[in-house]
Amino acid sequence: MLFGDDYSDDPEVIEKPSITWIPSYSGEIGAGYSDNPLYGPYLREEASFLETSVEAFYLAQSKPENFTYFYFFGEGKAFEDLSENKTSGILLGQFDHAHSPSDSSRTLGLRIRHTYYNQGFDFSELGLPYSMAVKSNKSEVIPYFSHQWSDSAKGTAEFSLGKEDFASIRDDNRDWKVSLTYDGDFRSLKLKFNVFLEKKNYKEAYALYRSVLQYKVLATEQRYNNWAIAYHLVNLAECC
Repeated sequence: MLFGDDYSDDPEVIEKPSITWIPSYSGEIGAGYSDNPLYGPYLREEASFLETSVEAFYLAQSKPENFTYFYFFGEGKAFEDLSENKTSGILLGQFDHAHSPSDSSRTLGLRIRHTYYNQGFDFSELGLPYSMAVKSNKSEVIPYFSHQWSDSAKGTAEFSLGKEDFASIRDDNRDWKVSLTYDGDFRSLKLKFNVFLEKKNYKEAYALYRSVLQYKVLATEQRYNNWAIAYHLVNLAECC
């Protein structure tokens, strides 16, 4: 036969590209001591602790124009000598899928992220005579688009929607954010510019004032440390 014995014009026997997941994972365990695990400015408690962490990264290998990965990170501490807030930890899971058409400098992607946070804090600085654990769950959906002008110049636009719920304090909020980033080289300098617009809606009125102060500090740090320009909008209608 012209095409050999293995040839078939039946479309059902044509092999489809398979997806292979390439794993990478690690774990650590250790012990330590902290003289201020609750970060209290006045009331300090000393405690020894046992610490564990797990990190996993799974990369999908399929079509060259697709890039898909799943990332997980978990870290926790168990304190021996604290009367309350004996544990703390963080869990982060992220899924990312990007598509770059053949012979194109553009990439379209979607990122989904969830973060669980549990940390004990001392609130004596605020005039409160107690410590408590701050626990939160935050989910984010982030579609993004990037364009590669050259090997040393790239621009990225992101739009994110987030939802954060707290277990013990009334800081529940919803937010959206638009971010534009440019990465490039100029002679021997590596440049990175970032501009973003962010809005948060809070469910509780009392949490608004404290959060606004926090974001002013964050915006200042972004401007002067990362050469970023930040503009924050807070929905005052939620508290009126």
